[in-house]
Amino acid sequence: MAMARVMFPLVDWADMTTSGQTGSVNTHFIKQVRDTEFIAKECVMFLVEWVSRRIAFLKRNSRDDANHPQWTVEQLTSAKLEIGGVVIRSDEIEYITQVS
Repeated sequence: MAMARVMFPLVDWADMTTSGQTGSVNTHFIKQVRDTEFIAKECVMFLVEWVSRRIAFLKRNSRDDANHPQWTVEQLTSAKLEIGGVVIRSDEIEYITQVS
């Protein structure tokens, strides 16, 4: 008999996750107030969903990224996306790649 997996509701799990604070990733998190509430800096949303997956996961779930367009670094830089007054260039893309 397989062991049942206990899953937190996604919102609760996301509120509890501050692991970026322990690494070199700058985050908006300031401090935890309650189990599901925290204080954060005001920030501007990055309009590109950046998903990192292991190759083994993608081999097992080949249709996982169906209907999700894939952008190359060249496409991202040529789109000249502007977030919070900053144009996203190859330097920012390289940083995101390294921390993900």
